[in-house]
Amino acid sequence: MATTDAAVPSTPQSIEPFHIEQHGIDFIPENERWAKPYDLFGLWAGASLQVEYFIYGAILMTFGFTFAQAVSIIVIGNISYFLLGICSLQGPDAGTTVFGINRAAYGPNGSRAIATLNWLTMVGFEIEGLILIVGAALVLTMKAGFGVGDPAKAVYILLVVAIQFVLPFLGHATMVKVLRGLIFAIVQLFAINSLDLYSSGVTLQAIGLRVKRYQAVAIDSVLCLGVTYWAVFDSTFTHFLTDFVDLVIIWIAPWMAIYLVDWALRRFRYVAAELQRTGRDGLYRRRGGVYWPAIVAQVLGMMAAMSALFTSFSVPDWAHPVTVHTGGADFSIFLGVAVAGLVYFLLGKKGVRSQADAQDRLLANGAPPG
Repeated sequence: MATTDAAVPSTPQSIEPFHIEQHGIDFIPENERWAKPYDLFGLWAGASLQVEYFIYGAILMTFGFTFAQAVSIIVIGNISYFLLGICSLQGPDAGTTVFGINRAAYGPNGSRAIATLNWLTMVGFEIEGLILIVGAALVLTMKAGFGVGDPAKAVYILLVVAIQFVLPFLGHATMVKVLRGLIFAIVQLFAINSLDLYSSGVTLQAIGLRVKRYQAVAIDSVLCLGVTYWAVFDSTFTHFLTDFVDLVIIWIAPWMAIYLVDWALRRFRYVAAELQRTGRDGLYRRRGGVYWPAIVAQVLGMMAAMSALFTSFSVPDWAHPVTVHTGGADFSIFLGVAVAGLVYFLLGKKGVRSQADAQDRLLANGAPPG
């Protein structure tokens, strides 16, 4: 018997701003895809052109960089958004989220492990954003001449998490409506966190937690509340946060390579309906729900990335030999992408192309889109 992630039928209100969106990782029908390029530009501009870049620039200058060098690093780093854009091109064809599409490359069960890594990453960045917002509120309070004892910190944390909860809880349409009006506004710290919290909510569904999208947002908000309390009241948390940012690249660079190589081997198409089928008769199921070439490529890619990672924490020389032998250079992204992409191509090419042929037959025979 087929196992599916049941699609939730939408009412007209559920895709309108300021109403609770009912969709999660289920297929989004064409008639509910209302956003235009203008709307998406406003959404991402409102969240991306933000005050955090000033914070990152200030942090870079504490490392000894000049102002010009710090600006150059930020500009070069943002070129990576080109790769983010490529990883979004599959959405219109598949009609679901990235970690719903990811089932094709890793298998429904194999993809759960990668979705878990993404969920941890999103939660980490949500907490980082909350800490920055609370910190800004405390500084402004002190500038106004008021004290900021522990009770004030606790109230600010609770208030910030409550405000942060609203946009992701309501959903995509509300975020598009609100965020496109936030270009250059200080409240953009909430904007970028809204996107992270929305993403972590649908990623929880991709992991396999059987909850509604807005319920997943509530779960993540409670978790962020607890960790943010710990972070604000425990100064050692900043070290953990720095280490977290360092380690994100270890998994995400190999994943990106596998995801894009898999897409190319499939001739840049999917059968959207099959992405929603996680049972034994699903096209993307594989044996045990895991496509092992992707798992092997992911592990080897992560090892390669770690071997060339310049860390902010102490690791033995054997753990990152490339960095040691190049005098501290960091090639983690490049090695992670190259090794994972090549290994997946060599190990997975035959199986994926066979599956691509099956996709073509289903689509030629009029397979439903979702």
